[in-house]
Amino acid sequence: MPPRNFEELIPARLSENRLVVDPLAFPGLDRRVVAIAEQAEYWAARINRTAGSPSAVLAYCSAAALAERIVAALGGSNATLILFDPEYPDSQAPQSLFQDLVRSIGDTGATERIPDLTDLPAGESLRQAGAFLAGLIERIAPDLDRAIAEELTTGQRAWLSFVLSTAFTPAGASRTDHVFLSDSGSWQVGRGPEVHHVGGSPTDLFRSPAVAAELSEILGIGVTCR
Repeated sequence: MPPRNFEELIPARLSENRLVVDPLAFPGLDRRVVAIAEQAEYWAARINRTAGSPSAVLAYCSAAALAERIVAALGGSNATLILFDPEYPDSQAPQSLFQDLVRSIGDTGATERIPDLTDLPAGESLRQAGAFLAGLIERIAPDLDRAIAEELTTGQRAWLSFVLSTAFTPAGASRTDHVFLSDSGSWQVGRGPEVHHVGGSPTDLFRSPAVAAELSEILGIGVTCR
Protein backbone atom coordinates (compact mmCIF):
# COMPACT_ATOMS: atom_id res chain seq x y z
CA MET A 1 0.00 0.00 0.00
CA PRO A 2 1.43 3.44 -0.90
CA PRO A 3 2.42 5.47 2.16
CA ARG A 4 0.00 8.05 3.49
CA ASN A 5 2.06 10.77 5.12
CA PHE A 6 2.57 14.49 4.77
CA GLU A 7 6.16 14.31 3.49
CA GLU A 8 5.34 15.53 -0.01
CA LEU A 9 2.77 18.10 1.09
CA ILE A 10 4.64 20.14 3.70
CA PRO A 11 6.20 23.27 2.13
CA ALA A 12 9.94 22.81 1.74
CA ARG A 13 10.90 25.68 4.03
CA LEU A 14 8.83 24.19 6.86
CA SER A 15 10.00 20.59 6.50
CA GLU A 16 12.96 20.94 8.86
CA ASN A 17 10.76 22.31 11.64
CA ARG A 18 8.03 19.71 11.54
CA LEU A 19 7.50 17.10 14.23
CA VAL A 20 5.96 13.78 13.25
CA VAL A 21 3.70 12.25 15.90
CA ASP A 22 3.10 8.52 15.57
CA PRO A 23 0.04 7.81 17.74
CA LEU A 24 1.09 4.18 18.12
CA ALA A 25 4.42 5.22 19.65
CA PHE A 26 2.83 6.36 22.92
CA PRO A 27 4.78 4.52 25.67
CA GLY A 28 3.08 1.31 26.75
CA LEU A 29 0.11 1.70 24.42
CA ASP A 30 0.30 -1.99 23.51
CA ARG A 31 -0.18 -2.94 27.17
CA ARG A 32 -3.03 -0.69 28.26
CA VAL A 33 -5.77 1.46 26.77
CA VAL A 34 -4.84 5.07 27.48
CA ALA A 35 -7.44 7.84 27.58
CA ILE A 36 -7.16 10.04 24.52
CA ALA A 37 -6.79 13.11 26.74
CA GLU A 38 -3.72 11.57 28.43
CA GLN A 39 -2.20 10.78 25.05
CA ALA A 40 -2.82 14.35 23.91
CA GLU A 41 -1.17 15.82 27.01
CA TYR A 42 1.90 13.65 26.41
CA TRP A 43 2.25 14.68 22.76
CA ALA A 44 1.53 18.35 23.48
CA ALA A 45 4.31 18.39 26.10
CA ARG A 46 6.71 16.80 23.63
CA ILE A 47 5.76 19.33 20.94
CA ASN A 48 6.35 22.22 23.34
CA ARG A 49 9.75 20.82 24.38
CA THR A 50 11.06 20.11 20.91
CA ALA A 51 9.30 22.42 18.49
CA GLY A 52 7.56 25.15 20.45
CA SER A 53 4.10 26.35 19.54
CA PRO A 54 3.20 24.91 16.12
CA SER A 55 1.67 26.94 13.34
CA ALA A 56 -0.44 23.97 12.25
CA VAL A 57 -1.41 20.46 13.30
CA LEU A 58 -2.21 17.98 10.53
CA ALA A 59 -3.83 14.57 11.01
CA TYR A 60 -5.18 11.72 8.92
CA CYS A 61 -8.06 9.29 9.43
CA SER A 62 -8.64 8.11 13.03
CA ALA A 63 -5.91 10.40 14.38
CA ALA A 64 -8.42 13.26 14.04
CA ALA A 65 -9.70 13.04 17.61
CA LEU A 66 -6.15 12.94 18.97
CA ALA A 67 -5.15 15.96 16.87
CA GLU A 68 -8.13 17.93 18.16
CA ARG A 69 -7.11 17.20 21.74
CA ILE A 70 -3.44 17.96 21.11
CA VAL A 71 -4.42 21.44 19.91
CA ALA A 72 -6.57 21.87 23.02
CA ALA A 73 -3.74 20.61 25.26
CA LEU A 74 -1.26 23.06 23.75
CA GLY A 75 -3.13 25.77 25.65
CA GLY A 76 -3.66 29.10 23.94
CA SER A 77 -2.18 27.84 20.71
CA ASN A 78 -3.29 29.45 17.47
CA ALA A 79 -2.35 26.35 15.51
CA THR A 80 -4.39 25.72 12.39
CA LEU A 81 -6.03 22.30 12.62
CA ILE A 82 -6.11 20.49 9.26
CA LEU A 83 -7.66 17.05 8.89
CA PHE A 84 -7.39 14.62 5.98
CA ASP A 85 -10.23 12.09 5.55
CA PRO A 86 -11.02 12.29 9.28
CA GLU A 87 -12.68 9.29 10.91
CA TYR A 88 -14.12 8.97 14.40
CA PRO A 89 -14.29 5.24 15.20
CA ASP A 90 -17.62 3.96 16.55
CA SER A 91 -18.26 1.10 18.97
CA GLN A 92 -17.95 -1.46 16.16
CA ALA A 93 -14.54 -0.28 14.99
CA PRO A 94 -12.38 -2.25 17.49
CA GLN A 95 -14.01 -5.57 16.56
CA SER A 96 -13.67 -4.82 12.86
CA LEU A 97 -9.99 -3.95 13.27
CA PHE A 98 -9.43 -7.06 15.41
CA GLN A 99 -10.82 -9.24 12.62
CA ASP A 100 -8.53 -7.53 10.10
CA LEU A 101 -5.52 -8.10 12.36
CA VAL A 102 -6.36 -11.78 12.70
CA ARG A 103 -6.59 -12.13 8.92
CA SER A 104 -3.27 -10.34 8.47
CA ILE A 105 -1.49 -12.99 10.53
CA GLY A 106 -2.57 -15.63 8.04
CA ASP A 107 -4.67 -18.17 9.97
CA THR A 108 -7.63 -18.25 7.58
CA GLY A 109 -9.84 -20.25 9.94
CA ALA A 110 -9.23 -18.10 12.98
CA THR A 111 -11.92 -15.53 12.22
CA GLU A 112 -14.56 -18.11 13.13
CA ARG A 113 -13.13 -18.43 16.63
CA ILE A 114 -12.20 -14.89 17.58
CA PRO A 115 -13.66 -13.38 20.77
CA ASP A 116 -16.37 -10.75 20.50
CA LEU A 117 -14.94 -7.56 22.02
CA THR A 118 -17.99 -5.38 21.44
CA ASP A 119 -19.43 -5.24 24.96
CA LEU A 120 -16.22 -5.71 26.93
CA PRO A 121 -14.42 -2.95 28.87
CA ALA A 122 -11.60 -1.51 26.79
CA GLY A 123 -8.81 -2.96 28.91
CA GLU A 124 -10.30 -6.45 28.83
CA SER A 125 -10.80 -6.15 25.06
CA LEU A 126 -7.11 -5.43 24.62
CA ARG A 127 -6.10 -8.28 26.93
CA GLN A 128 -8.26 -10.88 25.18
CA ALA A 129 -7.31 -9.69 21.71
CA GLY A 130 -3.60 -9.68 22.57
CA ALA A 131 -3.74 -13.21 23.96
CA PHE A 132 -5.61 -14.41 20.89
CA LEU A 133 -3.14 -12.82 18.46
CA ALA A 134 -0.15 -14.26 20.31
CA GLY A 135 -1.89 -17.64 20.27
CA LEU A 136 -2.23 -17.45 16.51
CA ILE A 137 1.49 -16.84 16.17
CA GLU A 138 2.18 -19.85 18.38
CA ARG A 139 -0.09 -22.08 16.30
CA ILE A 140 1.72 -21.04 13.13
CA ALA A 141 5.14 -21.50 14.81
CA PRO A 142 4.66 -24.07 17.63
CA ASP A 143 8.29 -23.91 18.76
CA LEU A 144 8.17 -20.16 19.31
CA ASP A 145 8.49 -18.86 22.87
CA ARG A 146 5.38 -17.04 24.18
CA ALA A 147 7.37 -13.89 24.93
CA ILE A 148 8.52 -13.73 21.32
CA ALA A 149 4.96 -14.27 20.09
CA GLU A 150 3.84 -11.35 22.24
CA GLU A 151 6.70 -9.20 20.94
CA LEU A 152 5.71 -9.98 17.36
CA THR A 153 2.19 -8.68 18.03
CA THR A 154 3.22 -5.43 19.75
CA GLY A 155 2.25 -3.29 16.76
CA GLN A 156 -1.15 -4.95 16.38
CA ARG A 157 -1.93 -4.48 20.08
CA ALA A 158 -0.91 -0.82 19.95
CA TRP A 159 -3.12 -0.22 16.94
CA LEU A 160 -6.10 -1.89 18.58
CA SER A 161 -5.43 -0.02 21.82
CA PHE A 162 -5.48 3.30 19.98
CA VAL A 163 -8.77 2.49 18.25
CA LEU A 164 -10.25 1.39 21.59
CA SER A 165 -9.24 4.75 23.07
CA THR A 166 -10.85 6.70 20.24
CA ALA A 167 -13.97 4.55 19.73
CA PHE A 168 -15.99 6.48 22.29
CA THR A 169 -14.33 9.87 21.90
CA PRO A 170 -16.64 12.60 20.55
CA ALA A 171 -15.41 15.02 17.92
CA GLY A 172 -15.06 18.73 18.49
CA ALA A 173 -12.43 19.16 21.23
CA SER A 174 -10.88 21.94 19.14
CA ARG A 175 -12.09 23.96 16.18
CA THR A 176 -11.15 22.31 12.90
CA ASP A 177 -10.06 24.87 10.30
CA HIS A 178 -9.69 22.80 7.12
CA VAL A 179 -10.75 19.32 5.99
CA PHE A 180 -9.37 17.62 2.87
CA LEU A 181 -11.52 14.78 1.54
CA SER A 182 -10.94 12.00 -0.97
CA ASP A 183 -13.85 10.09 -2.48
CA SER A 184 -13.70 7.87 0.62
CA GLY A 185 -13.91 10.71 3.11
CA SER A 186 -16.88 12.58 4.57
CA TRP A 187 -17.61 15.47 6.87
CA GLN A 188 -20.79 16.53 8.62
CA VAL A 189 -22.28 19.61 7.01
CA GLY A 190 -22.41 22.66 9.22
CA ARG A 191 -19.48 21.85 11.49
CA GLY A 192 -17.55 24.93 10.48
CA PRO A 193 -14.28 24.24 8.66
CA GLU A 194 -13.49 24.92 5.05
CA VAL A 195 -13.93 21.60 3.25
CA HIS A 196 -11.72 20.77 0.26
CA HIS A 197 -13.19 17.96 -1.87
CA VAL A 198 -10.14 16.57 -3.64
CA GLY A 199 -11.66 13.32 -4.88
CA GLY A 200 -9.73 10.26 -5.97
CA SER A 201 -8.36 7.64 -3.59
CA PRO A 202 -7.11 8.40 -0.05
CA THR A 203 -3.51 8.12 -1.25
CA ASP A 204 -4.20 10.81 -3.87
CA LEU A 205 -4.56 13.31 -1.02
CA PHE A 206 -0.90 12.84 -0.16
CA ARG A 207 0.61 13.07 -3.62
CA SER A 208 -1.53 15.77 -5.22
CA PRO A 209 0.26 18.95 -6.37
CA ALA A 210 -3.07 20.78 -6.00
CA VAL A 211 -3.33 19.77 -2.34
CA ALA A 212 0.30 20.79 -1.75
CA ALA A 213 -0.42 24.20 -3.28
CA GLU A 214 -3.56 24.70 -1.19
CA LEU A 215 -1.72 23.66 1.96
CA SER A 216 1.04 26.15 1.22
CA GLU A 217 -1.53 28.91 0.90
CA ILE A 218 -3.25 27.86 4.15
CA LEU A 219 0.07 27.96 5.99
CA GLY A 220 0.85 31.38 4.56
CA ILE A 221 3.83 30.26 2.53
CA GLY A 222 2.41 30.69 -0.94
CA VAL A 223 2.99 28.24 -3.75
CA THR A 224 6.41 26.63 -3.45
CA CYS A 225 8.43 24.28 -5.61
CA ARG A 226 10.11 21.24 -4.11
